Amino acid sequence: MTDKKGTWLVLLLLVLFLQTKGQSTTGSAYNIFGLGTLVGEGIGGYRTMGNAGIGSRSTSYVNLENPAALNAISGPTQIFDIDLSLKNLHQSAGGESFSTMLGGLEGMNLWLRTGKGSAITLGAAAFSDGRYDVTDSYVLSSLINSYSVRYQGTGGITRFYLGASQRVTKRLNLGVKGSFLLGNLSSLQTISGNSLVSGLEVEQNRTVRKFIAEFGGQYTIPVPDGQRLTIGATYRPAYQMTFDTENKVIRATYDSLTTVGQEQLTLPEKWGLGIEYQLGSWRISGESQVEKWGVNEGGEGFEYRDQLSFGLGAEFVNNPASVSYFNRISWRAGYEWKTNYTVVRNTNYTNAATSIGLGLPVNRGYGMINLGYQYSSMGTRSNQLIYEQTHTFTLNVSMRDVWFRKPVYD
Repeated sequence: MTDKKGTWLVLLLLVLFLQTKGQSTTGSAYNIFGLGTLVGEGIGGYRTMGNAGIGSRSTSYVNLENPAALNAISGPTQIFDIDLSLKNLHQSAGGESFSTMLGGLEGMNLWLRTGKGSAITLGAAAFSDGRYDVTDSYVLSSLINSYSVRYQGTGGITRFYLGASQRVTKRLNLGVKGSFLLGNLSSLQTISGNSLVSGLEVEQNRTVRKFIAEFGGQYTIPVPDGQRLTIGATYRPAYQMTFDTENKVIRATYDSLTTVGQEQLTLPEKWGLGIEYQLGSWRISGESQVEKWGVNEGGEGFEYRDQLSFGLGAEFVNNPASVSYFNRISWRAGYEWKTNYTVVRNTNYTNAATSIGLGLPVNRGYGMINLGYQYSSMGTRSNQLIYEQTHTFTLNVSMRDVWFRKPVYD
């Protein structure tokens, strides 16, 4: 085995080890509502560029935001990406606070060039995270007095996807990505603190399997040499999701009550527009997306609303072909803002994130280690809700190679 293959094998074993140590991607208290936290599709360098990839045509990094960009990569014929994260989540409400560490494998992706002007990609990543652990206190009446309810959630939805892109004309590229959504969202409510209701548990399991498709296009506008201007658009039709449900009411020393059924939820239309301008060593991109979640009816304590998001990103690489290692480093920054797709206790709340990162080339350019840091805030302290702050450190290992290249000997 060559040293290079041995190095990548060690890294892969490290990933598998970390995957067994932690699985949560957010752990947010707001995961209790809807499908939980919806996870963005950015991978590698795009995670520190505000996930603004709809209009981006990077020649070095796989872009999962817009499948039309998959054929933009030049150089390697295959790229394998692994994304890892480590998070510090801090929650505060009502004068109390709580902090925890989370982390694990976020996704894996394999990109392949299939021909002149065409490429495919396949992989797996989180679609939503439904993990939470929150305790709340209630006073029902003077007879029952107060009691506490611990809300716990596990599971989430995983996306298994296959995408393809094709150059249609010199300036127009189109792409499509099909995804199979598979997952289980489990919740458990445990009542305690009062002898009349202590020991009562309410458990629910929701399982979903659904295929969806997304479409994208990009057009490069003619500009002077040394510059590039690209506009992009993405669209996901609405899909009806059917959840198989199992509900249990359990009380110690009593028989449990179990019911099974189905629930319907619309995965709504999603529209996106983006633009990228490249001038010399700089790439600057921006995008906006809207998801029409308001077509759904809410549940206990929350309602659905349309989600609007904006992302901005910038990258600077002095000279990717330079003999100087420092000149080949990629420097990145990004900002992302979005409204949440749920309204809790008649209160709207938002999510904002600022990120920085850098890409370190390895193996003479046939590998890349992307490091990133993101600070994000979500929620509000008003109306007895929770304000969350998250510090996220990300590691992306990108392994690249050229197949069918004839070796050259001196």
